Amino acid sequence: MSTIGKFITSTLDMEKLLNSILYTAMNVLDASGGIISMVEAATGRLKTRVAYGTGGKMVIGTKRRIGESISAIVAAEKSPLLIRRNSEDTLSDILKKEGISSSICIPLESRGELIGVFNLNRVGNHDFTSEDMEFFTTIGAQASIAIEESLLYQAVEQKVGQLDTFHKVGQAIISTIGLQQVLDLIVQAISQMMPTRFCSLQFIADTKEATITASHGLSQEYCSKEGLVLDKGIVSHMV
Repeated sequence: MSTIGKFITSTLDMEKLLNSILYTAMNVLDASGGIISMVEAATGRLKTRVAYGTGGKMVIGTKRRIGESISAIVAAEKSPLLIRRNSEDTLSDILKKEGISSSICIPLESRGELIGVFNLNRVGNHDFTSEDMEFFTTIGAQASIAIEESLLYQAVEQKVGQLDTFHKVGQAIISTIGLQQVLDLIVQAISQMMPTRFCSLQFIADTKEATITASHGLSQEYCSKEGLVLDKGIVSHMV
């Protein structure tokens, strides 16, 4: 457990961390495959972040509603689950379709809040035991701490990046460069900070029309269109 703890807390990079957790757990528990899914704050859905081996063929980035799969059931109930293919329940049918003999799945929690779900699979006649589940739960607790640290680190990095962006914009505003350059810098900085694919800064004229003055990710043709009338659309609603 000491070795596992040191290994999975050796990095704060989320993707490296999740891969380290998955491969370490698979090796220790002799699993044939596994998946780690994380809860998306915006949608509340589980999103596959890392997957490998048997039963780990789910495409990275796949999203599921809470309750739509074994992982989603564990997420909804916040309770570990041990499933064997030869058991008499509906969940065992899922394993049969995947060619898996047994599966263990645990919730990953931070400060009482669900942050993800971790499952391991085996093939053959060597099923997971209740002792395996107990040990896996202990690994999951360590993994949750490491993931929480990584999330906190990412939040700090984002804040530092935002402060740096605000500083650059502030410096530009008080410098001698022209207004258009300042506006261009603002939309570029905000696009990187959010991040977002499209960003526009619009000025509202006396004619009650909004004109795109600076933008990021939008075509020149779109930006050169006549002013957007304020009695319709998103701009109108916001105003």
